[in-house]
Amino acid sequence: MTQVTLNKVRSAYLAGPMRGIEEYNFPAFRRETAWLRAEGWHVFSPAERDEQDPTIDHTEDVAGWSGTRGLDYFMAFDLKAVCEMDAVICLPGWENSQGARLETVTAVEVGHPVFEIVETRSEPNGTFLIAKELRFVNPDYIRLVFFGQGAPDVEEHVLSADCPCAPERESFRDPILVAEDRAAMGIGPEPLNANDIDTIEASGRPSPIAYHGTGQASALPTGSEARKAVPLARGVLDYFPAALAEVAKVSKAGNDKHNPGQDMHHARGKSTDHADCLLRHLVDRGTIDRETGERHSAEVAWRALAMLQQELEDEGVAPMPRGARLA
Repeated sequence: MTQVTLNKVRSAYLAGPMRGIEEYNFPAFRRETAWLRAEGWHVFSPAERDEQDPTIDHTEDVAGWSGTRGLDYFMAFDLKAVCEMDAVICLPGWENSQGARLETVTAVEVGHPVFEIVETRSEPNGTFLIAKELRFVNPDYIRLVFFGQGAPDVEEHVLSADCPCAPERESFRDPILVAEDRAAMGIGPEPLNANDIDTIEASGRPSPIAYHGTGQASALPTGSEARKAVPLARGVLDYFPAALAEVAKVSKAGNDKHNPGQDMHHARGKSTDHADCLLRHLVDRGTIDRETGERHSAEVAWRALAMLQQELEDEGVAPMPRGARLA
């Protein structure tokens, strides 16, 4: 089996049980999606897709199963995403989900690794802690689950270090610094100060300042000196304020067109031919786009930014931004 590095395994489909669970298990999907994105993964969450589906009546049935939508409708989207992502990551209990069984065996058959989210709970010194990691799931176990339509009576199906295709990464733990990490670094239980953050960064762990409160990974470097080398205000905003305002107007016009009535977001699946569009707008630079009412030059800049953002994500050096969605 070909060795797969983290730079190549960086996008994942999130699989797990929904039907028969309160709120269709969407809170768990949201929580794990936020954690994985904070860890640098590009995640396709079927819960997000279902919530954004305009053909589903969300007033009574969040995911549409009690209405006219059958499993075939959802699999038409979900199996496509399984094939497009680098891996599948499973929520606990995935073996008992008809959809998740189909998604995981599809991943196995197309040669994509499957991982399972595993939580370790402990209470050292009376403090309740949760450590979280991903473990590789044996493809043979996935086939047994699929053909047996549920978890078979076997042990030790979850592997980690022995997986030849696991990402080259020791841990996928939460960015929260747990007690044993603090003790090892000589950091006390009180809130982190500047010296503590320097100690954490020097240890090679992700810096706490690299994460927003929502669990969204930051696009900026974690080190203080490295951050000083990215003068966003003085080097971008102060250089091009009027131009950036025009680009923002293009974003607003695009959202009104592609996502009417929805909060502002970049729907990645709506338009992806950035290079071709950029050149078409460049031909008419200096004029107004009759279709959108925006400047062609502003649309050139928007396309250039979109193309650069995607390039950085594809190279594994930037996380998916909070304003982007896959569909």
